[in-house]
Amino acid sequence: MSAIWLVRAGRNAVYVDRFLDQGVICIGMSQYVGAEALGDSRRALLERTAQAHPDWNRHRAANHAGQLFRFLSEIQIGDEVATYDPGLRRYLLGVVTSAAEYDPELLEDLPYVRRVTWNRRISRDSLSISTLNSLGAIQTIFRLNREASTELQKAAIPLDAPDATPPPRPTDDPRAWLADTSQASLRALAT
Repeated sequence: MSAIWLVRAGRNAVYVDRFLDQGVICIGMSQYVGAEALGDSRRALLERTAQAHPDWNRHRAANHAGQLFRFLSEIQIGDEVATYDPGLRRYLLGVVTSAAEYDPELLEDLPYVRRVTWNRRISRDSLSISTLNSLGAIQTIFRLNREASTELQKAAIPLDAPDATPPPRPTDDPRAWLADTSQASLRALAT
C-alpha cells in the first residue's frame, strides 16, 4: 500500500463540500504566483515567494513554496489523497486523476487544482490515537506515514455505503437520550 497525501480543504475545511462535489483538491497561494508557477522548481517558487513577500522571513517563504511545490510536482496521477470533513467527522479518500492546473475560476482563493475521483470515506472515530495525531499536522499538504496510510486504507468504506450505526434518536427528554446511548454503549462493549 502506498502512502496517502492529505490536502486540507481550506481553513476550517470550508471548501470540503466543493472538493467532493467538483471532484478536486485545490490549494491557494495565488497572491504571489500564477499559472507561470506550473513546472517551476522548488528554488524558483521560493524566489517568487520571497520577492512577493519581502516582509516574510526565509522559513515562512520556504514553507509556502514547499507546500506549492508538493502540490504541483510531487503528487502524481494515481496517488491516493485524503481530506477531512469536520462537519461529518470523516476523512474522504480519493485518487488523483490529473496533473496540476491553474484555474482561478473554479475556487477563487484556491486556484491550483488537481482532479480527484472521491470513492471512499473513513469515520474519524474509528481511527487510532497515533493515526489521529499524524493527521493533525498543521500543514496544508503533507504525506502521511506508512502506518497512518495503512490504517486509513483498511478502515475505508465506499463513499455511498450506509452508515453502520444509525444516529441516536432525537428526543425532548435528555434522560431518555442518555439511557439509549448508555444501553448502546453497553451492547457495543459486550460484543
